[in-house]
Amino acid sequence: MKIKVQILFSLILIFSCKQQDNRKKITKLSDFNLSTDYIEYKTRMAENDTINVFVNHSICTYQGYERIKIINKRDSLKIIDEYLEKTYDKHPEWKSAFIKTISKNDTIWNFEHFLKINERRTISDDKKHGRIQVSYKHDTIHYYSYGLIDALKFMEEYNRLMVKLYPLYLKDSFGLQ
Repeated sequence: MKIKVQILFSLILIFSCKQQDNRKKITKLSDFNLSTDYIEYKTRMAENDTINVFVNHSICTYQGYERIKIINKRDSLKIIDEYLEKTYDKHPEWKSAFIKTISKNDTIWNFEHFLKINERRTISDDKKHGRIQVSYKHDTIHYYSYGLIDALKFMEEYNRLMVKLYPLYLKDSFGLQ
């Protein structure tokens, strides 16, 4: 009986060590390069890679900001959205807007398409009116607007995209109806 217990214990130990080795093999180092892969981030990022997005919603006297973390999981993306409204608050703090997990196959929230169609906005002579920053590790891509009308159109396009991801986006983030 004692020998059977020792054999059983040994087998359990061997199989658990083997399982641990398999997990180590699955984890791969990321070779994601923001400047070349950002439009295909869903397929190019390794598990747990994170893209940070900073959005400047400020126009005229309004001061509002948003930051988003897009975390790559095995078959999904975890999106964490926070906002900061400085216009009317003497002591503004970042507040959680939403946390959402979507499938990598999701076609409703097409953030990579939004980035692609706005590639022309990554070039600016004066670099004064930064609207969106997309960053990964030490790389950052800046998107600019050119004047008030262009800024309003760009932010409207961005807000439509975000409402597709989270229908209460404008209400919960900025108190708009």
